Amino acid sequence: FRSIAMRGRGPNSMPDGGSSAMPGGEMGNFVTPYPGMRLVGASPRCTLRGREKTEPQLRYLRGEGERFVTHLLDRHLVLRYANAWKGVDVDISGGGTALRHELRVAAGADPSRVALRFDHATKDQIVTHVQGSEAHRLRIEERDGGVDVALDGAPATAAFTATLVYNYYWGGGGNEIGGGCRVDRAGDVHLTGVTLSTDFPMYPSGNPPTGKYSLFFATVLSGDGKSVRYSTVLEKGPVYTINSMHMLAIGKHDRTILQVHADSVARFLTPDAQFRARMSWGVAMVVLDEAGAIAYGTATPDSGLIAFHDLQTGNDGAIYAVTTVQQQQPPSFLTPDAYQKTVQGDTDGLIVKFDPDTYQMVYAGLFGGTGTDYLHSIAVDGCGSVTVGGYNSGGGYPVVNAAQEESAGNLDLVFTRFSPDFQRIVYSTYLGGSHSDQSWALGGVNGWGSDRRLRFDPDGNLYFTASSTSTDFPMVRPLQARPAGLTDIVIGKFSPVGELLFSSYFGGSHHEYGASVEVDACGNMIIRGTSASTDFPMLGHFVRSEEHTSELQSRQSI
Repeated sequence: FRSIAMRGRGPNSMPDGGSSAMPGGEMGNFVTPYPGMRLVGASPRCTLRGREKTEPQLRYLRGEGERFVTHLLDRHLVLRYANAWKGVDVDISGGGTALRHELRVAAGADPSRVALRFDHATKDQIVTHVQGSEAHRLRIEERDGGVDVALDGAPATAAFTATLVYNYYWGGGGNEIGGGCRVDRAGDVHLTGVTLSTDFPMYPSGNPPTGKYSLFFATVLSGDGKSVRYSTVLEKGPVYTINSMHMLAIGKHDRTILQVHADSVARFLTPDAQFRARMSWGVAMVVLDEAGAIAYGTATPDSGLIAFHDLQTGNDGAIYAVTTVQQQQPPSFLTPDAYQKTVQGDTDGLIVKFDPDTYQMVYAGLFGGTGTDYLHSIAVDGCGSVTVGGYNSGGGYPVVNAAQEESAGNLDLVFTRFSPDFQRIVYSTYLGGSHSDQSWALGGVNGWGSDRRLRFDPDGNLYFTASSTSTDFPMVRPLQARPAGLTDIVIGKFSPVGELLFSSYFGGSHHEYGASVEVDACGNMIIRGTSASTDFPMLGHFVRSEEHTSELQSRQSI
C-alpha cells in the first residue's frame, strides 16, 4: 500500500498518453496551468471505475437552443484505475487543492513498473506516506518542469491465507441446483441454476414460481454479499434438468447471458430472434436486462439444435461460443468468412461470435482435422484474439508454430489461437503424454456453466487446467514434476506466440480432476477441481471473516 498526496491548485489526474494542461487559478484566468498526474507506462487496457458512491447525483444539461436534456451522473468519493500496471491499482480521492493518489500493490506484483509523472509541479508539493513492506521505497526526482515518482523494491511474497468473506444458502422450500457463477465488472455476482421451489426468493417481490416444473433462476448479488440487485425465475414452461446445457456469461452493460435447454424453447424467444427452433424443444440463448427481464432471446444456430460447451465474452462485450459438431455436411449457418467450412474428421469444433449490441451471429466457422476433435473451451484476450481448446483422438489435428507437433497418446490436449478476424492461426498445437490427457470439466457433457479451462492474463499469456493419466506429460519448470496418483491435475501457461512457458502436475495419490482456472492481476493461477486423495497438497490455512459474513439466508430452507 502506497499513498501520495499532492498539494496544488486543483490538480487533476489522467492515464499516460494525455497531458492534463487544464487552466488553473481563478475562474477565467488562463495563465497558470494545473498540476497534472500521468501514469507512465500504464496498461492501455486499464479501466477507470468509481468507488464509494455518494449522493446527490451530478446534473448537467446537454443540447442546443430550447432542446436541453437533463443528464444525471453518479458521484463517487474514489476513482480507481484498475490494474494500471500488472497487479497495481491507483485510487484517486480528494479535490479542491489536494488529491490523494493511493498505489495499491498486490502481493507478487513488481513495484518497479510503477512510475508517476506530475507535470507543472515541484518537489515540495508532493507529500508521501509509506505503509506496508519496508522493502519498497519511493524515489522522487524533480526535472523538466515536473516531478517523477517511482517505486523501488522486489515483489512482495503472497500471504498464504484463504479468508471466507461470506457464505449462505440461497433457495426455497423445494430443490435447487446451482449452475453458473460469474462476477461482472462492477464486482456483482451473477448466479444461475434451476429451482422447484414455489417460494424461491424473488427480488424485487414478484409472482412466485408455480413449482410445476423445474425453472431456470437468475440472481445478482452485490459483491459483498449483503444485498440483491434482482432475483427472478424464467417461468417459460418445463425445463430439462438432466443433460441441460446451461452456460453463463456476462455481456455488455453487465447483462446476464444464459444458454438454456428446454422443451418449450419458443417461449424464450423475442420477436427479433435471429434463429427459430425447428421443434418445440431445443436450446436458446437468453439475455437478461439490468432488472432480470428477458431483453433478447434466440434459438441457437441450426434451429436450436446446437448446444455450446463454453460461452465467454470479450472486453467489448462480444459473445464467443464453442462446441463440437458431427455433421458430415457443412452447417448451413456458417458465415462467408468461416476459416473452415467442412467437417474434416469424425467430429470438429464449431466457433461462433455474436455482436455485443444486437446479439446477432456475426461469425461461424469450423476447425479440426482428420481425427476426432472435441473443442469445448474458449478464451478471449484483451485484443479479441480467440483461443479454443479441447482434446484429440486419432491424430490429424492441424498444427502451426506448435509446441508439440504430433499426438503422443490415446487422448492429447489441443490448443489453437486465432487472429481477431479468425483468418489466421497464431499457433495450433498438441500437448500430452503417452496415455490420456483431457480437459472435460466437472459438468461433463451436462456443461453446468461455471467451468473455465482456459484464461488469459493481461499480457496475453494463456493458462489452462486439465487432467492426465500419462506419466510423461511434457513438463516445463514444474511445481510437481511427476504424477502422484492415478489421475492428476495438469496446469500450464503458453506465451502469446505459443511457447510453453510452464507446465506441471498437481495432485495426491488417488484421483484429481481440474475443472477451471482463473488468473489474477499478478498472473497467479487459481485452479478449482475435485480430489479423492487424502494427501492432496496443502499449504497455508483457512479463516472465516465473521465481520463480513452475510445473513441474507443463514438457514437452509429445505
